[in-house]
Amino acid sequence: MIEFSTVELLNKHDWNNMGEWIRQDPGFPDALFKSNTISPNLGIEIKAWFPFATEITARFKDSITIFSQDNIDMALIAWLPENVIWGKPKIIDVLVVSGKSVAEA
Repeated sequence: MIEFSTVELLNKHDWNNMGEWIRQDPGFPDALFKSNTISPNLGIEIKAWFPFATEITARFKDSITIFSQDNIDMALIAWLPENVIWGKPKIIDVLVVSGKSVAEA
C-alpha cells in the first residue's frame, strides 16, 4: 500500500502536462513517469522497509544493466505501525538515492 500511496502523492504535483506517475505491479521500477516528451522515462524503485524485519538488504537482479541510464532512483521508506504492534503505517523517514549508485555499490 505504501507504493500505491507514493504514486498517488507524486500525481498530486502539477507536472505541467509532461506526464504522470503510474504504478507498475508487477514491474520494474515500481513507479514510472509515463511521458511522451521525456526519454527515457523516469522511474522510482520503492523499498518499503520495516525496521524490525530480518532482511535489510534490497536485491536488484541485473541491476547494473537496468540502472545504466541513471534515470531510476531508489526510495527507501522506513515505516512502523502507528501503534506498538498494529495500525496504519507511520513513515519514519525516506531516503532517495540514484539507483545506479546503489547498483554499483
